[in-house]
Amino acid sequence: TLKFLNMDKNQIGEEGGVALLSVISNNIDLQELHFDSNKLGTAGGVRVAQALQSICSLKSLNLGDNMFSQDVSTELAAAIKSNKCLELLWLQGNNLQSSAVVILEALSELSTLKVLNMNNNQIGRESGDALVSVINSNIELKELRFVSNELGTAGGVRVAQALQSICTLKSLDLGDNIFSQDVSSELAAAIK
Repeated sequence: TLKFLNMDKNQIGEEGGVALLSVISNNIDLQELHFDSNKLGTAGGVRVAQALQSICSLKSLNLGDNMFSQDVSTELAAAIKSNKCLELLWLQGNNLQSSAVVILEALSELSTLKVLNMNNNQIGRESGDALVSVINSNIELKELRFVSNELGTAGGVRVAQALQSICTLKSLDLGDNIFSQDVSSELAAAIK
């Protein structure tokens, strides 16, 4: 059976994504799925996320830049919960906004996550506590990208404090999150 499927940057759209659902559903041992930049849209994103719920061996999932809306978050959270071995997740540029908190909550139930990219989702200040939970439960995190999510100073401070317990972190990008100088001192303590 298929273990790896990369369809990145093909602009297959919602119909193309739906057409490939049988490939996903029929390969329950799939370990890596890369569908970055395909304009799946909300309906395509929901259908792909639903298909992923039957796969429990997924280690790497890239669904970035697919023009999802907030409606996709609940289905993605369910897919994440069914994949207890997920290590790499890219959901950047999907405009998930505050609905992405449910995805972060699902990720906090994992302990296997090594890379998380949720750049450019405008999640908002309420994402701080959920991101802290993800960090606390995934202590082998190596890369965190959370650019342009409007964490705010309070969220930034909490995230920086949580990062102090992560000794495996190699790459951190928290740009454009509306921080004040208070976050800088906390980050300095976290990144020694």
